[in-house]
Amino acid sequence: MLNLNQKMLQYELDEDVSEENVQIFQKYRQAAEQGQAEAQCHLGLMYQQGQFVPQDDALAIHWLRRAAEQGQVEAQNQLGLLYKRVPSVSAPDDQADALAIELFSNAAKQGHAEAQYNLGLLYKVGKGISQSYTEARYWLSKAAEQGYLQARDILRLIPPIPMTNRRLFLLLSTIGLSSSFFALTGCDNKSGNRDNSDNSGSGGFLGGGSGRSGRGGSS
Repeated sequence: MLNLNQKMLQYELDEDVSEENVQIFQKYRQAAEQGQAEAQCHLGLMYQQGQFVPQDDALAIHWLRRAAEQGQVEAQNQLGLLYKRVPSVSAPDDQADALAIELFSNAAKQGHAEAQYNLGLLYKVGKGISQSYTEARYWLSKAAEQGYLQARDILRLIPPIPMTNRRLFLLLSTIGLSSSFFALTGCDNKSGNRDNSDNSGSGGFLGGGSGRSGRGGSS
């Protein structure tokens, strides 16, 4: 038997929602209103997906934002997706991309595989952020290591890192074959006349600079 609050709540829900599902929804909403991040995330996803309630992007964003502000990583990733999909609802057009990137970055740094994929994909295409194959490769590799299959597929489409003299030297040095570098390049080891064409620290996994503005700092 539904109590008065449940009867009032049922008007907000889809007509065919069962009494059991009314109680489930009420449980999540009460917990969300009390500030529980997990419940806020669940409630936001219900509105986003139209589960038990009519689909409502504005309410989905409201609850996902409250959870994301508490560091809930799934909420951060889902809110980032909403910012990309419905910017007119979520934020002004000139801010939506930046907010989505910040959310993906925060969740990616906490190890969320889908957020790592989303961030890597944005770096690959340069959508709302400077294109960087180095960053794209880094984040997509992180997602792929966790078994995110789409990340592996996209990784195959990224151009390989150019094998400059400096990278070749570092690579051979790690396996004890640095002397082979001088034979391959014709450089004189004793005179120190080596090609430093890649010594600018432009980034990359074997490069000298960080080259990864998306990590270790705000995006």
